[in-house]
Amino acid sequence: MKTIEVLNQDKDHTYEVTGAYYKEHYAEKMFFGYNVYGKLLNGRSTFLGTFDEEQDAQAIALKINQLARNEIRYEVPESSTDEEKIEKIREIVSV
Repeated sequence: MKTIEVLNQDKDHTYEVTGAYYKEHYAEKMFFGYNVYGKLLNGRSTFLGTFDEEQDAQAIALKINQLARNEIRYEVPESSTDEEKIEKIREIVSV
């Protein structure tokens, strides 16, 4: 099974994952954003980062899945509401 090394959003741990997915994150019925998770070789999932916009989380998960097919290393970008940073993230994941 092909894997990819992914550095989490906090830049403190690298995981070897086979793919990624995202889902909404709620705490005490309050919406906090979209969490991105990596799928580990043992079948478990690990948290990789949180994004305010669904399209950003979706793009990151898609990019990880695409790169996993080619076994390339990836760093999850920082989340931001700054439009300039969001545009840079979109450019990165559209490659």
